[in-house]
Amino acid sequence: MTCAACSNSVESALKSVNGVLRASVALLQNKADVVFNPTLVKDDDIKKAIEDAGFEAEILAEPITFKTKPNGTLLGQFTIGGMTCAACVNSVEGILRDLPGVKRAVVALATSLGEVEYDPTVISKDDIVNAIEDAGFEAALVQSNQQDKIILGVDGIFSEMDVQLLEGVLSTLKGVRQFRYNRMSNELEVHFDPEVVGSRSLVDGIEGGSGLKFKLHVMNPYARMTSKDVEETSTMFRLFISSLFLSWALVSVVQFVIGKRFYVAAGRALRNGSTNMDVLVALGTSASYFYSVCALLYGAASGFWSPTYFETSSMLITFVLLGKYLECLAKGKTSDAIKKWKVHWGKGNRCLTNSAWDTLKVLPGAKVPADGVVVWGSSYVNESMATKVGSDAVLNQIISLVETAQMSKAPIQKFADFVASIFVPTVVAMSLLTFLGWYVGGTIGAYPDDWLPENGNYFVFALMFSISVVVIACPCALGLATPTAVMVATGVGANNGVLIKGGDALERAQKIKYVIFDKTGTLTQGKATVTTAKVFTGMDRGEFLKWVASAEATYGRLCLEQVGNRKLMNENGITIPTHVENFVVELEESAKTGILVAFDDNLIGVLGVADPLKREAAIVIEGLQKMGVKPVMVTGDNWRTARAVAQEKDGSVVAMVGDGINDSPALAAADVGMAIGAGTDIAIEAADYVLMRNNLEDVITAIDLSRKTLSRIRWNYILQWHIT
Repeated sequence: MTCAACSNSVESALKSVNGVLRASVALLQNKADVVFNPTLVKDDDIKKAIEDAGFEAEILAEPITFKTKPNGTLLGQFTIGGMTCAACVNSVEGILRDLPGVKRAVVALATSLGEVEYDPTVISKDDIVNAIEDAGFEAALVQSNQQDKIILGVDGIFSEMDVQLLEGVLSTLKGVRQFRYNRMSNELEVHFDPEVVGSRSLVDGIEGGSGLKFKLHVMNPYARMTSKDVEETSTMFRLFISSLFLSWALVSVVQFVIGKRFYVAAGRALRNGSTNMDVLVALGTSASYFYSVCALLYGAASGFWSPTYFETSSMLITFVLLGKYLECLAKGKTSDAIKKWKVHWGKGNRCLTNSAWDTLKVLPGAKVPADGVVVWGSSYVNESMATKVGSDAVLNQIISLVETAQMSKAPIQKFADFVASIFVPTVVAMSLLTFLGWYVGGTIGAYPDDWLPENGNYFVFALMFSISVVVIACPCALGLATPTAVMVATGVGANNGVLIKGGDALERAQKIKYVIFDKTGTLTQGKATVTTAKVFTGMDRGEFLKWVASAEATYGRLCLEQVGNRKLMNENGITIPTHVENFVVELEESAKTGILVAFDDNLIGVLGVADPLKREAAIVIEGLQKMGVKPVMVTGDNWRTARAVAQEKDGSVVAMVGDGINDSPALAAADVGMAIGAGTDIAIEAADYVLMRNNLEDVITAIDLSRKTLSRIRWNYILQWHIT
């Protein structure tokens, strides 16, 4: 409630409740006295009516009346400490109402009081106190309508003899059942029989028995509560001060011991005339730390306490170190591939001699040392990874390629480097401008004084904003966004057989729209086989094949293929009959190459040679198309063969990727060159990507890896600027 209109609204809401006889609302006390018929309306109904009117309500305990309840119950009022919310109130009320002998229990959060109506023949005051304390709260009896206890303040006690005199007087008084004197508070608690002695007679008896040495007065229970609150407030204040100084000590360890590396790095950068993220971290945390120290010492000296920001500096250092840890973790993981390759050779061998020249037993499946010499024995060796020896070996070239790629910078990082170079001076300048703006604005009255924190001033208020600009603007992710992503991408690619030459190639690959494939040996298996043999003369088929095999053995496959094309036949004046031409066309349209065979200037037959597609070729082409990449095929065969291979999968146009040998010029000229198979130096030199496993699916892996990496870099930048 904030005005008379509010109190009138509450009164109207209460009086409209059926069963309410009278309602009076006090605005200043924030209280309402309601007289109602309990048979028609309950406490909760009245509370709900107030809340429905748009106000908050809480049921307070009724004023204590020292009248004996008609049913023999007693009414006790207890202080309850430790309650902080409505849930605590409900918890205490529930515990009290569940106690045997308790008829009614009401707890008020605002006054920390609880009123309990109970049957003294079933439960005692101490039982109620114990039940509250067992629930995790503090409790003490304030007063009760049972006239058998009185708390008195005693003046005139100065020594132990005075205490003994008081105890002696109490021991001689009739009707006194029990007493306890508190030397700290000078309070005397007396339990007595009200049928034998009254409270007035008890006071007179103690004063008279001491020869008027002691003066007694009845203690007001609410005054005792106030004294207890003051004592509790003082205790909390001492704990608060202790907590601040302890925070100072602990944060100092974080600031200057754990955070020492930032000061060292910042000092080195400033001596070199440059600024980096370490300068920003050191500046921001130092500003927060030293301001908090000044605020703490000023508060201890003057009693005016300003907010401190010790946790800001310590948490900032903690989070930056977490980022450094993640960076090191990423570096370690991306170098795993290189470590694995460096131990690639010689693994699994047994040393038979121990001399200047060790003799190794190479077990089946083990790796052969590239600089070794076979002493005895024979076997089969996979030479795909060792075309040379020593530092020129393909394995060493691959390792060098990956290491170079991880050190390279993608073009997108140039933007980050530029921003980082001007970021720190910009942040410092903005921090100073922020301080001046808020400080000058306050002195000229640009904003109301209500905005100032308690016990604050314009200088402190402006300094808070200035520090905030510095401490939230530590974009360590700005410097890590690109290199970490590139390192992870090259490491992941290497582990999956995709070697990337650098960040430049990685960034270009994510923009690929067309992929051009070489056919033979890439999309196809590179293992041509004779599938058809047709003789057009009277020559026996076996003799025909014998002549062809003899020519192939003598002149080689290349010569045989050259002899068998139309151009060479025409150049030698050999006529190709129509039925032979039609047969060759049928072969070509079925994805086979027709080889014409002539003997003594006469065409005697045709061979059909097929180079079947790799099993994954169709899947890769379909996958590229789903990625929005258009595949294109180039081939040295005639156009009918190329078209037949391209249309083998639902009429889709198939493209080929080079094997890095005869396609080196194309690989070098392309925006992104991908060589399938890493058995040659030409592949490593000419291509941007080397697909080690000779698997077409790695083309999709390479493009997808590039796209995901660049997407992650962009997200790193976006999240960095949003967080900052």
